[in-house]
Amino acid sequence: MAENTYKRPKNTPEKKNRRKGEKVEEEEIEPPKPFLTLRFVKDRRFQLMAGFFLLAFSIGMLLSFVSYLFTGSDDQSVVEAFFGTTILDSGKEAQNVLGLSGAIMAYFFVFKWFGIASFLFIPIVFLFGFRIVFERDLIDLPTTIKTNAFFILWISFSLGYIVLKSEGEMDLSVLSGGIGYVMAEFSDALIGWATPILAVLMGIGFVVYFFNITTFKTQPLEEEIVMENKEEILEGEEEDTEDEEEEEDEEAEEEDETEEEDPTQQWEIKVNNKDNKKTEKKELELMIEEVPEEVVAETKEEIIVANDANVIVVNDKFVLPNEEDLETNFEDPLENYDPTLDLPRYKYPTLDLLNEYAGSKTG
Repeated sequence: MAENTYKRPKNTPEKKNRRKGEKVEEEEIEPPKPFLTLRFVKDRRFQLMAGFFLLAFSIGMLLSFVSYLFTGSDDQSVVEAFFGTTILDSGKEAQNVLGLSGAIMAYFFVFKWFGIASFLFIPIVFLFGFRIVFERDLIDLPTTIKTNAFFILWISFSLGYIVLKSEGEMDLSVLSGGIGYVMAEFSDALIGWATPILAVLMGIGFVVYFFNITTFKTQPLEEEIVMENKEEILEGEEEDTEDEEEEEDEEAEEEDETEEEDPTQQWEIKVNNKDNKKTEKKELELMIEEVPEEVVAETKEEIIVANDANVIVVNDKFVLPNEEDLETNFEDPLENYDPTLDLPRYKYPTLDLLNEYAGSKTG
């Protein structure tokens, strides 16, 4: 048997009061506010402070690491006894440049972890802080992180094998660090004397992948010399063409400058005939002769510029009229201008002025 179930009434008060086609507004549910917000991370002031902190921290790492190379043996006992003594007592005995904090940082980075390869952490921290502060990369940061991460492990591993074969002397333990020494010890137990070969293969593999090397082509010495000579010849030809273009540009500029009008110079054209066996060429030479200033002064025309419409022309010269003339108005129309009156004695040249040259050929 089916169970009795209550049916929901179809016509509820809400549906009765609702108009046709009217949409029901859904109540917006506000998401719960997080207990801890990280909006301050996007604040530019916080970013600048963090960037300057990283820059200062990188400098502190450099000072502490360098100081550890000289005072590491003395500070080692202080750091190891840090948890059994007070901070004031340990700080007084620390000889690191940055005190107890520098001794602890260098002890873990250099002695416990990666040895002298820990110096490669410094450019990563510095470049990261520089990027935050100045919003640009001094050097490509992702590439620097990849290369430094590889060399930190590779250098630590290679130097760890050297320290291992020197029977783990304490003076050389700074070179590899604890991680490098353990890696070298594990590799020596696994493959023995092939550990140096493994280190070399790791270096070659990094170079191949990092520089994207796909082929190794070896050409004979003669072919290399020929290729170098061809390159030198091509470079020389390019330089010659560039020099020729520059000379042509300079000559064109000089010609443009000489073509400008100068009243103190006269131009004369002389034709020089050169007899050649194959072809006869005629060259034009420009001779510039300086004219005395007295002659130039005589030939100069005094030009008077006047904005008045009543300027009078007398003998091809502009002449300013007197004030009395300016007051009088010329009502009669002026005579028509006749251009033939400017050169009344001009005659067309005759053929007698032409020179005849013996042996000249035309056509």
